[in-house]
Amino acid sequence: MGSNPPGAEVNSSAVEQVYKRELGRPRVYVDDFIESIANEASRGSGAFSYSLEETIIYFQLASAFDWFVVSQRRAGRDTLDRDAIRSQLTERTGEYIVSPQPIKNRLMYGINLAKAFVLGLDVPSRLILK
Repeated sequence: MGSNPPGAEVNSSAVEQVYKRELGRPRVYVDDFIESIANEASRGSGAFSYSLEETIIYFQLASAFDWFVVSQRRAGRDTLDRDAIRSQLTERTGEYIVSPQPIKNRLMYGINLAKAFVLGLDVPSRLILK
């Protein structure tokens, strides 16, 4: 009365939920934060301070974080605090995050969309600017 172990495709799917092969690491909270910021900015939302280039979205952490917390609470989800997000952004600098720099008189982090897309994040690979 033994049971057969699940097939490789079932195990692979379960592993993919916590370990993203494209990223070469497990997903972390900042990946979700970046997906939300990139997709909101690419829709042209004015809910936080950002600046668009064809392959990079620059965003001000303070205003983007405040918008993100409200959107997550509305959906009934918990969030990390801003310092934890900032720490994870620093860890991802060079992977798909561009170091903070002054843009429009604000210190802004950048999201390299092409790199984030290739790494498997749910973001556009580039923007079509009008």
